[in-house]
Amino acid sequence: MADNINDNFDPIKYSILNHVPSLKLAQYSGNPLMDEMMLWKEFKDQNLLEPNDKKEINHFMKKSFKLLIVTFAVGGILNRGLSKIKIRSFELFKLHFLIRFPIRLSLFGISFYFIGFNPLMNNLMKLHYYLNMKYCERYKQYNINCDPKTMNPLFIDDPNLSSEGKEIRRLEYDKIRSKHSMLMMQNKEYEQMMKSGKMF
Repeated sequence: MADNINDNFDPIKYSILNHVPSLKLAQYSGNPLMDEMMLWKEFKDQNLLEPNDKKEINHFMKKSFKLLIVTFAVGGILNRGLSKIKIRSFELFKLHFLIRFPIRLSLFGISFYFIGFNPLMNNLMKLHYYLNMKYCERYKQYNINCDPKTMNPLFIDDPNLSSEGKEIRRLEYDKIRSKHSMLMMQNKEYEQMMKSGKMF
């Protein structure tokens, strides 16, 4: 996966959501980031992503989970260390709760931002850039020919699959192709209705 994001990269312009059929897009939340993540998950579940890209997503999820664990651990250690600070007669636990609570919350917030949120968003944007640049054109073509191999050329010929796995994948191939063909037919009818104003 590419580590550097092009400075001219526009995450909205190059989002795969721009190529989602109108009928399907109407069912989404309207939050681009959440909707895109749902779409990538759908592709992953349907094996429409190449094996290496499925690994990239799994790696991102595992890394994100580890970052969150480290974040809470560091926040807890900082809070514990602060509670042990004693300057002469001053002790943190002797302060009023309304003063003590914001201090503790701020420590968690700082550790979350620098250890969790910031690296997490950087990793997410790299993954976003990589997947969109690789699959946008494929998805446009997939919406025309409805062939799962357009998205994932290794859909059936994945070298990691056993003979039985390849046979199961062939059945999935026909099912997914048929389902997407039906979606695109329904989408044409939906768009025609939208243009004619029959939806209102």
